[in-house]
Amino acid sequence: MDEIKRQFGKRVRQARKEKGWIQKELGEHFGCSQRTISDIERGVTTINALDVPRLARILDKTILYFYPTLAEQLDPSLATAEDAELLYAIRHLSHPVREEAARFIRALGKQEEMRRKEGEKE
Repeated sequence: MDEIKRQFGKRVRQARKEKGWIQKELGEHFGCSQRTISDIERGVTTINALDVPRLARILDKTILYFYPTLAEQLDPSLATAEDAELLYAIRHLSHPVREEAARFIRALGKQEEMRRKEGEKE
């Protein structure tokens, strides 16, 4: 259980820093003290499971972002929490932008496949 708290706290810290916030700012948005945020980030304490969706919204993350090993267990096609984050981001794009992103990703995949084949020839 302690490892889960540490991983959760590490992800909270990472997401907070991505937003450019200090602990006090996250506490203000979440409705708790800077000390509580510090305790969460250090894995000393955690939050109620019912509050995780609200924290995820505040930090612009998915719930699975905070539990990367759970994401892998729930859906093996989501190899990492980053995969889940990518899907989350794509779902919030407008349809035309989503189509453009899909074309771009397919093109990257083709380039990578070509490089891999060239490497096998050598």
